[in-house]
Parts: sequence; C-alpha cells; structure tokens
Amino acid sequence: MKKRGMALGLLLIMAQAGGLSAKTLEDVLKEKGVITEEDYKEVTKYKPFNYQLGKGFTFTSQDEKFQLTLGGRVQFRYTYTDFDLNSSTRSDTSVWDAKRIRLIAQGYAFSKDLTYKLEFDPRVLATGSPGNSKGLIETYINYRLIDEVQLRAGQMKTPFARQEYTPDSAL
Repeated sequence: MKKRGMALGLLLIMAQAGGLSAKTLEDVLKEKGVITEEDYKEVTKYKPFNYQLGKGFTFTSQDEKFQLTLGGRVQFRYTYTDFDLNSSTRSDTSVWDAKRIRLIAQGYAFSKDLTYKLEFDPRVLATGSPGNSKGLIETYINYRLIDEVQLRAGQMKTPFARQEYTPDSAL
C-alpha cells in the first residue's frame, strides 16, 4: 500500500511539473515565414477564448467591453498512517482529502475600470451544510476612478497585513 501511495504521489508531481506549451497555428505560420509580423498581429489581436496556465479560461467580447476569466484551484492531501507491526488493535489508514477547493470567476464589464470577482468553495453546495465551510470567500465589484482612488463594495478580505493579499496557492 505504501508503494502505491508513493507511486501515485510521484505521478501527481510529474504531471504538475510538465508544462502545457502548445504552439498555435499563427505562431507556426509566423516562424516559417508564411505570414508577416503585421499579419500575425492582426490575426492574434482578438481572441474570444483563451487559456493561460495559472489564470484559467478567459472569454472576451468582440468589442472588448466584457471579459470573464474562469479558474480555480484544489489542494489535495494524502495521509498514510503506518502503525507498528506489534499493534494488533489498530490497522493502517490511507486517506485522500481535498483541503481547499476554490472556483473563481473574475473580469470586467462595460469598461476595464469596472471589475468584479467571485470566489467560492463548492463543497458547501455538495454537502448542503454551510456551517462546515464559508461558502463565499470573496465577492465584490470594484470601480477605478484613478489608480489611487477606487470604490469597492462586497465581501472581501480585510487587508490588515501582507498575508491577506497572498492567495493560498502562493503560500
């Protein structure tokens, strides 16, 4: 059982380490000299759908007034408890647990100055018991008048210290 758990952990690490780097058709045509730099810029100017590793799936309207980025993260933990061979009362345990599950929707509407964010824990929907989890982690709309003056309304983390700005994924 230990060997299977270690092998599975090694496979997960290898899968995480392997980056997703695929070239688009436009990149290949530009490298081969089929299209010019100006043609490349014109073709890649508007992308209604985009995926970027670490950010998620981004949908943009053609007039670029609306944008939605869907993403999330999951933090798994595997625990294997190996009791001594002399312990006849307890057997070894093997447990997989998802400690943090976050789904995030963010973007802008009507203007790049009016942004929004919705971050929640879907385990509340699955279990139906909001007492075990917070549910909505962060939900707000933000309007930027200038960089130094912004209006924000909603439920958000209070930035008393630097660790409030650091997401769980960066710890």
